[in-house]
Amino acid sequence: MDGTSVIVAAVAVVLAIVAIALAWRAHRAAVAAAEEAGQARARAGQSGSGGVTPEALAAAERLWSTRFAALEAQVLAPGARPSPRSGNVAAVASSDLAGRVEELERSVSGLAVTLKELRRAAPNRERAAGPMPPADPIVWPSFLAGEEPGIRDVRLALAPAVTAGDPAACALLERLRQAERWPASKLEATELAAALQEISTQLLAVLRRDGSRGPLDAAMFADRVLAALRPAWKSFQPHLDCRSMLPGATLDPDWMEDRTPAGLRRPVISEMLSWAVFE
Repeated sequence: MDGTSVIVAAVAVVLAIVAIALAWRAHRAAVAAAEEAGQARARAGQSGSGGVTPEALAAAERLWSTRFAALEAQVLAPGARPSPRSGNVAAVASSDLAGRVEELERSVSGLAVTLKELRRAAPNRERAAGPMPPADPIVWPSFLAGEEPGIRDVRLALAPAVTAGDPAACALLERLRQAERWPASKLEATELAAALQEISTQLLAVLRRDGSRGPLDAAMFADRVLAALRPAWKSFQPHLDCRSMLPGATLDPDWMEDRTPAGLRRPVISEMLSWAVFE
């Protein structure tokens, strides 16, 4: 009996060592598979292709990690080993351990196949969906559609507000499109002066939106738009003209009225709020 006990104990120790080695091998395979799943999830999140969502890969990661933890616990659990008192200890332990290791290997293989299918499905779905159509470009009025350097700068200054759907920017573009019909409609002098004042007020409000540009920059951009607008009304109202007073210039009493509280003559202009319309 003493010899049999020693043999059974030796077999149990060998089987325990083999189980630990196999469990460690399976654990390393599980870690590698989990890392591969995380990389696939990161690639899917960066590409944004819509084929495999990061949530799906994360769920697969959690599922397989849970299964690996349960299987490893079964292999390494002390209660799972057969009792030395049983007669056929070696056969029962070998069968039980082989079954658990086989189940663990099937799980590792299943996870590898699942990850390969998920990684292969993303490019296929991306090809099936096709490239995304480009966003519609901004349709600028003819006064802002020129290729002169000054007009291009004005477009760049107005583009963020137009793209963001700023009501003032949209109203400004609509007023400029209406100005394209001035030569055909032949506005009266008072109507034309009111339209010019409204356009200049809207233009300066958009250019000064959120304080992104200073008074001088906004006034210079507005002056370029005024130069593009001038030929549109000169054909039917040649006697009417506009002039922009840039910040830093002194007030010209021939064109502007001094409304300072002290009644001083020729003060310095700090900000242009609208074009000065005159006949």
